[in-house]
Amino acid sequence: MVISLGELQRQWRSGQRLARRRELRRYLIEGRGPTSAAFNTVAPRLYADGQIDNLGLAEQWIAGASETERAVLFSEIATAFLKV
Repeated sequence: MVISLGELQRQWRSGQRLARRRELRRYLIEGRGPTSAAFNTVAPRLYADGQIDNLGLAEQWIAGASETERAVLFSEIATAFLKV
């Protein structure tokens, strides 16, 4: 049985995207504590969007954000993952 390297890479990337979405959903939507990968994705995004002025304030922003604001942030980040 021969499996192409390209197919293996596509499957691996797909699995990585799904894992990142799952981590983000748990952090932003379900309110669980962040993994380092989720925090390192969300904090720079909030900083770049001008929502926070210090990367250490990401937790405070998320704690005070409405469910709608967190859902919009999740959607924007998840959509950006599709382009990678």
